[in-house]
Amino acid sequence: MQRIVKFLRKQGINVWVDNEKLVPGTPIWEEEIEKAIVNAGSIVVLLSPDSKKSPWVRREIGYAEDNGKRIFPILIAGDEKNTIPIRLTTHQRIDLRQNEELGLKSLNIALSLHIENLEAQERRAREETERLAHEKAEQEAAEKASKEKAEREAAEKAAKEKAEREVAEKAAREKVERAAAEKAAKEKAERDATYKDSQNQVKQEEVITTFYPRWVNVFWIAVGWALGSVIFSVIGNTIDITILTAVDLE
Repeated sequence: MQRIVKFLRKQGINVWVDNEKLVPGTPIWEEEIEKAIVNAGSIVVLLSPDSKKSPWVRREIGYAEDNGKRIFPILIAGDEKNTIPIRLTTHQRIDLRQNEELGLKSLNIALSLHIENLEAQERRAREETERLAHEKAEQEAAEKASKEKAEREAAEKAAKEKAEREVAEKAAREKVERAAAEKAAKEKAERDATYKDSQNQVKQEEVITTFYPRWVNVFWIAVGWALGSVIFSVIGNTIDITILTAVDLE
């Protein structure tokens, strides 16, 4: 196993081995294995009669499959019947038993291609994430611009409606004020006309009161003069007649 680990690390592949820094069977050992499997790009399983019998190897294989990890079975000892677990019977295997150097080269090629595929997937995922983030930013910017436009249009509409309402209210006030002024002018004209009529009536009454008695007096005076003239004339005629008669008698 150490030769395989050394070879892979020499190829620039990061290799994690469970028994390098941990004590097998301890709680932290199991926890660290779970973390390593979850974080690993692929799992290399060294197949031998001992590994097939190990319950921990079977658990690790099952946990790796449950987490969707690519498994590379490597035959290092024994035959296929007593080395390959049932869960790996359908996996393509690399055989190091006869020609370790050739097998390691095959393993390096397989792992390198897989790593390249993983990196390509990560790159595509990163690009997709960036694209989605860019689209989201553009969408948010468009929504913000649309919201600001809607708010601006709403504010302009509200200002326009306010101005129109103020104009209408001003026109209504002016109309009411004109109506009030016209009413006041009409009432004043009516009052002035009434006052003028009353003044004319008073003047007429004053004329009647002042000049009627004088006119009556003048009338009676004139009548008196007329009557006096008539009476005097009659009396004078009578005297003349009387005088004449008396003269004649003499």
